Amino acid sequence: MVYYSPEEIAKEYNVQPGTVRAWMRDGRLKAIKMGGLWRVKDEDLQEFIRRDKKESADRMFNQWVENGKNEEG
Repeated sequence: MVYYSPEEIAKEYNVQPGTVRAWMRDGRLKAIKMGGLWRVKDEDLQEFIRRDKKESADRMFNQWVENGKNEEG
């Protein structure tokens, strides 16, 4: 099984390690503590990415719909 540190995830996805830790704290990114260090299983990271992409797409669609309504009025 593959595990990632917050720093590895941050580097790969071009965010700050603190951002990754915030996702872990608020429960958006599932993590476990191993020997005093936080780690994320590969499958949990992939699920987070899939969910985040869907949420981003939903936000973009809703914004597009809302902009269209504003232009009509």
